[in-house]
Amino acid sequence: MAAQILVQAAARSRPLPLALQSGRPLVIDFSATWCIECLQLAPAMRDLEQRFGKEVEFVSIDVSNLPSAVDDSQSDWWVRQFKVDMLPHIAFVDKDGSVLTALVGNLPPEVLRANMEELSRGNDRLPYNMFDAFENGRRKLALPPSEAESR
Repeated sequence: MAAQILVQAAARSRPLPLALQSGRPLVIDFSATWCIECLQLAPAMRDLEQRFGKEVEFVSIDVSNLPSAVDDSQSDWWVRQFKVDMLPHIAFVDKDGSVLTALVGNLPPEVLRANMEELSRGNDRLPYNMFDAFENGRRKLALPPSEAESR
């Protein structure tokens, strides 16, 4: 059941380059069907998406098959950009494309909810901060080379 929730979330997610153009804050969930903590968190993430989905765009990136010999529509590129080395890895991005923080590992749903409440209000000061691969929100996300070239 939980693995199906993860697969469905990834299937309904817009590609990250499109989501970054939405003008809404983002929650980006890097997860895998073989990750026990990801499976445990999947129902809570689904519920949070239902609660905050009008104000916050949710993008789920399934990394179950990475690394692979086949290019998985830029998933590997995004994994490198976010420096994902532990799952689940949930990034919080403001409406302008700046990464505010990422929370990794076995997370209580209350922590995620608190961050999503602030993000949905447009607040860039989140109550819970952990991993910062983006210089305290000063570095905006760049599009993958193939996306940037097509502009």
